[in-house]
Amino acid sequence: SIDGYDEAYYNGDTVDVKIPSANAANPKLDINHLGAIPILDENTESPVARLALEKDAVFVFKIKSKRTEGQTTYNAISSAIGRRME
Repeated sequence: SIDGYDEAYYNGDTVDVKIPSANAANPKLDINHLGAIPILDENTESPVARLALEKDAVFVFKIKSKRTEGQTTYNAISSAIGRRME
């Protein structure tokens, strides 16, 4: 959970997430039960590859909204900022 992030996803937000286990295919991010959103590759806008998110690594994701036919959908873009080195 992320303190203070409990109302909605917002376009342009960035969040640091420690990955609990290597990802399966088509991973999703769900912050504070706001709804699971796909984690996409910045360059292809396709889901990140299986095992691309390493266990215990900290990644920074950028939330991106897209409006189509009156619907707003959200994605977590993985490569926009990438892996945070400690």
